[in-house]
Amino acid sequence: RASSRALSDLAKNGINDVGAQPIDIGLSTTPALHWTVWKDEPSVPAYLDALHRAWKVLSAGVDLPQISVDCANGVGATAMEQIISSWGVDGFHLFNTGDGELNGNCGADFVQKSRAFPHGIPDGQIKSP
Repeated sequence: RASSRALSDLAKNGINDVGAQPIDIGLSTTPALHWTVWKDEPSVPAYLDALHRAWKVLSAGVDLPQISVDCANGVGATAMEQIISSWGVDGFHLFNTGDGELNGNCGADFVQKSRAFPHGIPDGQIKSP
């Protein structure tokens, strides 16, 4: 987001003002931020390691179909590209990777609140029950 750096600086200033030491994990996805706070382990690499371990358990011995990931036109696209490359996994299709407005008709909040599929979902990815 365009406001990310300014909001981060304000938060760090506020933390400093109350005598605490802020920890800057840099630009990251919302899930990575939540995990680092929850685990009290301010490390995006540690988050990615935990995610990778979970992925190995989830995908062990399973022939997975193509998995489409709505990146909501945010930093998640860069994160997913890094994950796919570093894990050496195939079968992911990324969409909403930054050409549109952040969370504009896409992303988890849009899907939950509108109860609609995200814009840009690949043809054939929607299955009727």
